[in-house]
Amino acid sequence: MAASSSATRVQQMIPTVFGVLVTVFALWVMFRPATDMMILVIFASLLGGASAINLPALGGSSITPANFALVFLTLRILLSPLGRAPLVLGAVKQNIFLVAFAVYGALMAFLLPRVFYHSLNVPSLRVMSLEIYAVSPVQFSSQNITTSVYMIGTMLAALASTLAVQFEHKENKIVSAILWVSWIHIGFGLLDIVFTRMGHGAWLDIFRNGSYAQLSQDVGAVHRVSGVFPEPSVYAGYGFGLFVATTELWLRGERSRQTGLAALAMVIMLLVTTSSTAYFSIVLYGLLIAVRAMITPMRLAPRKLVYLSSFAFLFFTSLLAVTVFFPALSKLMVEVVDEMTFRKLNSISGLQRAFWAHEGWMAFWKTNLIGIGPGSFRSSGLIAATAGSTGFIGLLLFGLYLFSILQPFRAVSHRCDLAGGLKVRSAMAWTAVLSLIPAMASAPSPDPGLVFGIFAGIAMAGRQGASQPQPKLSGRKVLVQPQEFNA
Repeated sequence: MAASSSATRVQQMIPTVFGVLVTVFALWVMFRPATDMMILVIFASLLGGASAINLPALGGSSITPANFALVFLTLRILLSPLGRAPLVLGAVKQNIFLVAFAVYGALMAFLLPRVFYHSLNVPSLRVMSLEIYAVSPVQFSSQNITTSVYMIGTMLAALASTLAVQFEHKENKIVSAILWVSWIHIGFGLLDIVFTRMGHGAWLDIFRNGSYAQLSQDVGAVHRVSGVFPEPSVYAGYGFGLFVATTELWLRGERSRQTGLAALAMVIMLLVTTSSTAYFSIVLYGLLIAVRAMITPMRLAPRKLVYLSSFAFLFFTSLLAVTVFFPALSKLMVEVVDEMTFRKLNSISGLQRAFWAHEGWMAFWKTNLIGIGPGSFRSSGLIAATAGSTGFIGLLLFGLYLFSILQPFRAVSHRCDLAGGLKVRSAMAWTAVLSLIPAMASAPSPDPGLVFGIFAGIAMAGRQGASQPQPKLSGRKVLVQPQEFNA
């Protein structure tokens, strides 16, 4: 009987090669600064289509390498001076709205599906049918468990990042990690293009062992880039977050040559993906930068304004040149853009996403603004997913957290002429919020994601009042100077 029970537990959790690799690296980093473990989580997030541990007992769910690495980051924090109760409580206070959102969402994931059991039909979070309008009655399932775990994971990522950055002050390492991850992400995209042209696109499937829908969505003869992610839109969404991070760092003069080159390479790769998510996000971000430069105390260096203007001029000039001198290529570009933007609205994918978003708002209204619990249905768009899952309370808490990250009414939040670690944290504040642009159009659940949690946690470091005493840490740890942020 005992042997049978042990065998059953083993079958419920099946580690993969990526789980083993994460474990090896995490054990190596365990005795280094907590920031290094946080960087390991960032690198692990590159493997967006991989699984570290498969969970057959939960309907074939799996744990991503990044979330598995987060377990080690949490242990690293708890087993160090950073895990002292006063410090952890301080990080909770700084991220109180995210903590409330995640805890409330996790509780509602177990409660609301039972409260509204079979009261309405909604799309399943795990796609079980190819029918566009496939729905099933609301009921508790393994997806409620996994979604609640992911939301708690996002919260833990934010708390751990806040503690690591606030008391170790290794923002320089974080910038280096963002640059490396950006170039590796671009590299995976290039490998996807090259291998596909060679007829060996399946070679990258070794990185796609997760239980996620692995989609190939070419447009005619044009290959849509997905790197090692499940589909092009996910690859583009992740890359867009890195594009915002490198751009915001460049705007603030943080390693201008390196961050500027990485941002330029990333935006080119995003354009190559032919993802409507990428196109929509880039255009909106460009407009936001223009508005910020015109109406906020951004204090952007004049030469950077020249660079931005020159890039925009060269971009549109290049488009005109292609139209005049390469009409065949111009026609192909127009067809691709039209296919992935305007025509996509009436495509099967566009109709399905519109239906999923609609069902999210229907769940919101039909439950009197309460929601039916995270994981109970699939939506398309973070706002619709949050509304349908956690209701008005969830929307309010998450909105307040985004506001607390950005602090838009403070001049220091907009200024680019900052110094030291403050400019990195300011850049991460904008990155955390603006990296959600793709999720606003395509996220299936209310979880904003682990990478969002890390960016947000970095941004919230040092946000306490200057009068609040900071506990001293032994060894290499350095006191934070919260008055820096109150400049």
